[in-house]
Order: sequence, then structure tokens, then C-alpha cells
Amino acid sequence: MWWLAVLAIPQPDERKVSSLMEDIVPQDIPQKQCTACLKEFPATTKYFYTHKSKDTLRSQCKKCCNQTSKQNYQDHKEEINNRHREYQRTHLAEANERAKKHARLHREEKKAYDRYYQQTHREVTRAAWRNRHARKLNNGGFHTVADIAKQYKNQRGKCYYCKTKISQDKRGYDVDHVIPLARGGSNGPENLVVTCPTCNRSKNARMPHEWPQGGRLL
Repeated sequence: MWWLAVLAIPQPDERKVSSLMEDIVPQDIPQKQCTACLKEFPATTKYFYTHKSKDTLRSQCKKCCNQTSKQNYQDHKEEINNRHREYQRTHLAEANERAKKHARLHREEKKAYDRYYQQTHREVTRAAWRNRHARKLNNGGFHTVADIAKQYKNQRGKCYYCKTKISQDKRGYDVDHVIPLARGGSNGPENLVVTCPTCNRSKNARMPHEWPQGGRLL
């Protein structure tokens, strides 16, 4: 029954062992001191980003580089954003081709991210879709998630047509164009109301006076 005694011996935690192994640095790897935190790390790409220097590594470790980049962005946010927008405008074809290539190489990752983003940013996604649809129809007008939230508050959380209380959770409400986009209506906040899904689907692409059930005659 010796094997029972062997099984009774506590087994090491694999995660702890892995962590300890990572902390063990081979003696033959040269060390490099970070110029920011002054700590020494192995001179490898695990701890330093690559750079056009003699040792091909940046002078700061990755952690310090990331902190410096974040701080620099916060200090010059508007300037950096304007520079990026200008580059996108002057290199539109190049940027589009680069984006298409990245999408082809990371198709599955992009699909997974898109699904996650749509689930966690439902209102942003829906507003973006309405704006894009209006642009395709050349109707004019633009709105944001804040505009929809303001309209929901103005309507006191009730459907614009049937006055039913509607929730902001999940698919609790729809956004309707009073004058439908298909009939030339604007996509601006002045033409948007919050409705229950039933009323929105029942009204469809009709004008208010063509749908008397809504009680809103123009």
C-alpha cells in the first residue's frame, strides 16, 4: 500500500511553481537598469520594448514606458487626438488598407470583440447604427447616447405613444423617428422619441397621422 502514502504527500501548486520559475533569471543573460524606476531587469523583450539603439531596447522598462505614455496622453490629449485625425484624413486610403489587412488576419478575434462590445455598449452600438443608416440615406441629423437618455428623462420613462412605463434595461425600449427616415425624416434629436418595442414595430415607417393608434396626429 505504499502508493497510498505517495498520494498523501501534498502536491506543489503549479501556479506558484510557474511564478517561482519566472523569477529565476539565468546568470548568462545581461541585466539592464530602467532609467525611470532604476530597477534592474533581464535585457530581453519581455521587460523592455524594442528601440533603434545599440542594444535594440528602450531605456525604460515596459511598465514605466506604459505609465509615461498614459501620462503624456493625459497632458496632451487634444493635441494628440488632432494629430491622429489629421493623419487619418491625409492617409485615408493607407489607413483603410491597413485596417482591412488587420481584420483579415484577426477575423475571429474581431468577431469575438464585436460581440462583446455590442453586449456591453448596447446604446452606443444602436446610436452608431442609426447614424450610419441616416448617412446612407443622406437624411442629415446626428444624435448621441446622451440625447436618447435626455429624451427618456423628458418622457419620464414612458412610451411616447401608449404611455406605458418602459425600462432602460436590455431591450426595454426602442428609439423611433417620428417622421421616418424612409420618408425623409431627420436623424437629429428633434425627430427622435423613446417608445415601447410594440408601438415602434406597429408604427413601422408610417407617419403619425397614418397611424391613429398612436394618438399622435400631426
